[in-house]
Amino acid sequence: MSTNKDDLKGKFTEAKGKVTGDSTEELKGKAQQGLGKAKDKAQEAADKAADKVNEQVDEKKMNHKIMILEITNNRAEITK
Repeated sequence: MSTNKDDLKGKFTEAKGKVTGDSTEELKGKAQQGLGKAKDKAQEAADKAADKVNEQVDEKKMNHKIMILEITNNRAEITK
């Protein structure tokens, strides 16, 4: 999992809260880290969905090319 901007900001804010004894700031940091993790998960899901769509498109293209080759071969055999 990649570390994103929200996660880094959250870690900094949490650490600042711990150092200064500010529990509100510490909680803000933890919440921001959670947001960063949620964004990572959403991006992973979007990437997986895009990969599946691309695989299906590639498969359809390949099937279309095979059909064209078969039609071309059949025409060549008929004209012999």
